[in-house]
Formats: sequence, structure tokens, C-alpha cells
Amino acid sequence: MKRASFRQHENAWLIAGVGYECKIVECVGERIFTMRRIITGSAFIFAALSMVGSASASSPDAWQVLYDTTAHACLKKSELKKARVVEGPLLFSNTILYKIKGVWPQAHMKGKTGKVYCLHPYPNGEPEIVDAP
Repeated sequence: MKRASFRQHENAWLIAGVGYECKIVECVGERIFTMRRIITGSAFIFAALSMVGSASASSPDAWQVLYDTTAHACLKKSELKKARVVEGPLLFSNTILYKIKGVWPQAHMKGKTGKVYCLHPYPNGEPEIVDAP
């Protein structure tokens, strides 16, 4: 393994023996230039990602539309009469959970109230209904 040697030349130190020879001042200048490129590139990437993140952020109105759409789909899928959302929306990473209460439509249930959970994948997907205890 080669070791670098340093020697003074014309008010600057020279580095030799590592496959190159340059003045320290020039080397430092190259490193600073390289670091500036890295920092500038990193800042550009960070700014671009920040804009992408803010561009994809949803407004409160967009969230309300999502909640209304998924709640309506869940109410329809539950098939309960006089169905209404009693809990929710509970938002998960890619699903929304609602607790729905209504009257069982079957004749043998004799108008008893029932509760179901609805798990709806968003932004699109088919809601899934399960009886609630």
C-alpha cells in the first residue's frame, strides 16, 4: 500500500504517491467544488420531494368526499334498514372502518336492531361487512 508524501512547493504543499499529485490548495478546492455539487444536488432532490409530498397532500374537502363515498358504500353493502354510521370513520393505512347500526331486513328477525362493522379499502375497493357483537 502506497503512502502519500507531502512536500512544500511554491507556498503550497504537494501530495504525491497515491496515484496523483496536486497542490493541497487545489485538492481542497476540488473537494469543496465536489461537496458543493453534492450539497446542491441533495438540496434539489429534497426540494423536489417536498413539492411532490405537498402536491399529493389532500385537502379537508377531499377527505370528506372520501369519507362520504366509503360510508355510503358501507351503508348500502350492510343491507340494514334505516342504517346509519354510529362510529367512524377510523382511518388505517389503506382502509376505513365504520360501525353501522340499523334494523335487520329479514322477517324472522322481527325488526330487531343490528350492528355491523364495515371495512372499506380506499380509494377504491369492495367493502367487507362483519356482524358486530
